[in-house]
Amino acid sequence: MKEKVDILIVSHNHGQFLHNCLSSIFSSIKLPFKVLVIINNPKDQESQKIAKKFPVKILVNKKEKGLSANLNYGIKMTKGDYILVVNPDTKITKNALENLVSFMEKQSKVAICGPKLVYPNGSLQFSARRFPNFKTFLIRRLPIRRFLINSRLNLYHLGAGLNHKKIQPVDWVLGACMLIRRKAIEEIGFFDENYYLYVEDIDLCFCAWKKGWQVWYVPKAKVIHHYQAKSDKNFLSIYNWYHFRSMLWYFWKNILKFKK
Repeated sequence: MKEKVDILIVSHNHGQFLHNCLSSIFSSIKLPFKVLVIINNPKDQESQKIAKKFPVKILVNKKEKGLSANLNYGIKMTKGDYILVVNPDTKITKNALENLVSFMEKQSKVAICGPKLVYPNGSLQFSARRFPNFKTFLIRRLPIRRFLINSRLNLYHLGAGLNHKKIQPVDWVLGACMLIRRKAIEEIGFFDENYYLYVEDIDLCFCAWKKGWQVWYVPKAKVIHHYQAKSDKNFLSIYNWYHFRSMLWYFWKNILKFKK
């Protein structure tokens, strides 16, 4: 039987999360699926050891690649009608994937949908968000963010005021877990590999809307996400630099160059 969904997981030294992630997939999903685990760091023996305990296809990179490049490679290696991109620090709950697929089957114009993400303690994560602008970029990627985390502008960007119990179209959904229609991504274009890490999810959703497709939030599906947010914890970290650089490319690609 052809798989309905291909599940892509990119692990970069995420062995401490990978076992729970894979366990949740194989214990909760009933529809036909296949799992592809891409080990980004060839020295990451822990992730390789854990992945081998499950009936998954494993690819080990000879050298590290950006997240977009890994996801694109995984998409090209698979054939399912849908692609579930999921972070290794997530746990899929019962019927979550089935609810996402059921929604997509009824909504042919939807390219991407995302579940309700919650922290391990059950509290809500703001995963259905509005597209960034220059003001939100400044307050989220510069040192002033520590003083403006609860500002009206930041909360608006995070979608804090949305009804998170309602199925609805949104600007973009967090790439920690997103279901993508293969037909749509073949038309829209794959993930932009100019993004090494971060913002590739925003960009894909932006391109989807631009091409006439839709992005929706489906809270009936619930996924637990540890949300490490490495780029938010230390302004001088390499992760913050990746995020900063990705945001600059996003604005140049999608906004600035069209104003020339």
